[in-house]
Amino acid sequence: LRCKKSTTSIRNTTQNQSLWLGYPTMDSSSNIRGTPVGYVEEIWLYPIKAAHGFRVQKAELGDTGFKYDRSWAVVDVDGTRYPEREYISQRKLPKLATVRTEFSEDGTQLKVNAPDMPTLTLPLEEEAYARNDPVTVNCSGISTTSGGGWHLGVCHGFSAGDEATNWFTTYLNRPEVATKAHGSKPKAKYMLVRSVSKSTRDLNVLCGRNQESPLFDLKEALTEEYDRVRFQDFAPFLMVNNRSLRDLNERMGTTKYPITPFRGSIVVGGCSRPWAEEEWATFEIGGKSFRYIKECPRCTVPARNQDTGEYHFAGGSFDGVQGKLLNPQSTLKKAFPKKATDETWGTWAGPFFGVYVAHSFSSRGQILSVGDRISVQSLRSNATVVNHRIPFIVTIMIAVLVAIFSIVYMK
Repeated sequence: LRCKKSTTSIRNTTQNQSLWLGYPTMDSSSNIRGTPVGYVEEIWLYPIKAAHGFRVQKAELGDTGFKYDRSWAVVDVDGTRYPEREYISQRKLPKLATVRTEFSEDGTQLKVNAPDMPTLTLPLEEEAYARNDPVTVNCSGISTTSGGGWHLGVCHGFSAGDEATNWFTTYLNRPEVATKAHGSKPKAKYMLVRSVSKSTRDLNVLCGRNQESPLFDLKEALTEEYDRVRFQDFAPFLMVNNRSLRDLNERMGTTKYPITPFRGSIVVGGCSRPWAEEEWATFEIGGKSFRYIKECPRCTVPARNQDTGEYHFAGGSFDGVQGKLLNPQSTLKKAFPKKATDETWGTWAGPFFGVYVAHSFSSRGQILSVGDRISVQSLRSNATVVNHRIPFIVTIMIAVLVAIFSIVYMK
């Protein structure tokens, strides 16, 4: 394999640091393989990019992540309000969060709903779209004002049909749904596009040893030649840790900030430390092999309510705590400034929350379930251990230094 690496031999150089910080540690001299670190608390699917996701008890591991995840995307056909045929993200159209999806009871259809709209029902399997109009989707984030931005390639797919086009055109052109910046423009024709397996995107173009994209400097990423994505921005899965969310809540002074704005596919529970997920190089979930790709730099979406598309801190407060609209991001940036300015992400640099991960070729077709145990196989050599106890330790060190100074001075 062109990007194969012996990640299981990665030497954990963070363990002495971890011990000094007062955390339970997996000593680098011991066999860490199989060390339990948590379990799958939630699994989320997002069939339509940028739309509201839904929780499931189990999901099949497909070629590009969970089966059906980000398999559909909405585009502005003519470029009236957004760049022509670019997959529209929630960054640009926050009210896409109000578009809800679910599977039919028999598991053969995708049901789409939105406020005051009839239910749109679509077939799940891509073969059902083969006779529809072909569409080339630009996987990009181009500014509608300056023309700058980024481009991550294209995905070829098929229109989801006239009924779906009419449904999204009707709903997304409503004044209460459109953004202020685009509401004054002529109405757009919005099309839902179904991706196809033969036109998925190669993750190795974006990162890894054979990286081609000039946007990032991620050649150290542990990619394999079979790593592919559909309408995801970057990697097959985004893994987030509820213990890290608790740490963020504590830092913001809140208790109820939810995990949903971070739009993770896999939510980890039972982890003893916040941010530990950033340390795992290779790991197993329910016996299926996964590997770290890169921490996820966050945009504005994690500040938004995934039921309404509005900012959680709209009005200046949330959960009784005052804060700016992007309070989660600013809190993370203040707590971990080096992470927020990671140069390897280029223009994507931002505060981290969650980790992009990929699965092994052998795990395709297998099932991941809520409750599956997570065990570490190897740790990253350059992971940064985060901890709450530094202030306490620093206080003790200062007290010791003051005592020494006092004794020397008194003499």
